[in-house]
Amino acid sequence: MTLTDLGILNVSLHDYDGDMSKEWYVGFSYTHPYTHERLSVQVRLKINYQKKKHDRRLLGNAVVDVVNVALKAGWKPWEENIKVFLANKNKKDKPSDYMTFEDSMKYALDRGT
Repeated sequence: MTLTDLGILNVSLHDYDGDMSKEWYVGFSYTHPYTHERLSVQVRLKINYQKKKHDRRLLGNAVVDVVNVALKAGWKPWEENIKVFLANKNKKDKPSDYMTFEDSMKYALDRGT
């Protein structure tokens, strides 16, 4: 099943034009393969922990990359949370290492470039 099959066209950072009082997230929509329902996904991955706009935007763009890499690597958002997918993917690729969330993001980014 490809991203096109799921109708995923645009994974993007929703930053409300830099409004720091709102919760930023990376979002996309897809068509559920069994119900054919159109569903939206919001991924935050600690974006809103950043207190400076520049830092939040940098992390947000990194999360866009992580989500794109995860989708291409086989993440099925209707089956599991992205944090679970990243943790399981890292365990399969590196069974002897325990990876933190931050390490998972770095690893996913490195694998996608």
